[in-house]
Order: sequence, then structure tokens, then C-alpha cells
Amino acid sequence: MGIYLVGDPIMTEILFRNESGAWPETYPVNQEATFGGYCIGSFMNCGEKHGTGFIIKLTPYHPNICAMALTVAHVFISDCQYENEETQFLLGTETFTAKPLKNQIDWTDDNLFYTDPISNCKVSVPEDWVVCTLSKIAGQSYSQQLVSLDLLNSSVQLDINA
Repeated sequence: MGIYLVGDPIMTEILFRNESGAWPETYPVNQEATFGGYCIGSFMNCGEKHGTGFIIKLTPYHPNICAMALTVAHVFISDCQYENEETQFLLGTETFTAKPLKNQIDWTDDNLFYTDPISNCKVSVPEDWVVCTLSKIAGQSYSQQLVSLDLLNSSVQLDINA
């Protein structure tokens, strides 16, 4: 899995290798034009991007929290330990404070890992997904419109018996 970022606010979708193991061709997407605002950002660590976050809910009536973002837990892993600490989240040219809602992670049961059908490697576990709160930083001015991405496309029919 990988992500390809092209400038700000130009981005592409998350990419997965195809059945041949090759990366698909990417096409830049202007998220402001496509989604009507900003919904995809980057977690920052010491000035370096180290993960992608997707806004899944806006909370405009909360006094401190402006949105909830979905990411992977390893964004908050340091020295092989989960750290439930705040980090910076860059969205376009504006910076927010992100804090994970989980308090701990247990990856000891490898039966919970997802097996990639191409490589046959275990690549993820349910606990790898983390929801974070995004808060505005006091003293900074914000002008960008935030939008949320739908987690479920109701037009997709799932066959639970397959």
C-alpha cells in the first residue's frame, strides 16, 4: 500500500497493488474542487509527513474539536510503543492538533491480521485503524472549508453470504 501526494491541495487516492503486484497509474485530484473543501491531510512529525488522515465527521458545535479523522495506528507508534499523544495535522496550508481516541493497542493475536491475497502476507489488524480528534490551534486563523468523506457508499451492494 502507498500514497502519492502531489503538492497542496493536489492529492491522489490511496493506492493498492493490482493482482500482478504492479502499482496502478495515478491521476492527481484537486480535493478542493472534487470534494468542495479539504478532507485529506498529513500527520507531521518533526517537520516530516508520516501518515495520511481522512476527515470522516465534522463537529462544528464542539467548543474545541472541529472534526474527526481516520488514520492508521502506526502514525502514533514510537520506538515500537503506542503513544496516545497529540501530534500536528497539516490540511492544505493550515495546521491542526490531532489526538487519537484509543488508549492502547494489542497486536499480539496474529489471527486478527488481514492476509493480502497477492503476497499472502499478513498486513493489518482491526486495531490498526484509529479515529483522531482535530482541533484548531489557539492564535491561528483558519480560512479553509473542511468537508467529511462518507465511510459507506450506499449504492454498493454487499453479498454477506459470499
